[in-house]
Amino acid sequence: MKIASLVPLKLNSSRLPNKNFLRLEDHPFARNIFDALQAVEELDYIYSYCSQPQLMQLLSKNIIFLARPENLDGDKVKANELFYYAIERIDAYLIVSYHAKAPLITLKIFIK
Repeated sequence: MKIASLVPLKLNSSRLPNKNFLRLEDHPFARNIFDALQAVEELDYIYSYCSQPQLMQLLSKNIIFLARPENLDGDKVKANELFYYAIERIDAYLIVSYHAKAPLITLKIFIK
């Protein structure tokens, strides 16, 4: 039974431009969630769901890039539409979604 994690990233944020690339300590803001997820032993796959593949240069090699169509990057895209596209392309029994918006997330959140 495979378990995957999906982290949707949008490069263009209307409220805080380039938020996922702003520096937090010595690395980009978005990397925190990926670092925390890599420490969760139960996860078989970790996906970065983004329309811009250059983001992967900032992440660990263990992260899988899932191309997000540019038409799903808009501010008016419904969450169901966004996640349906991704879920149809991931081969896993269980898919959990986490957001990069929580820059101070730690492994403790994932452990009971």
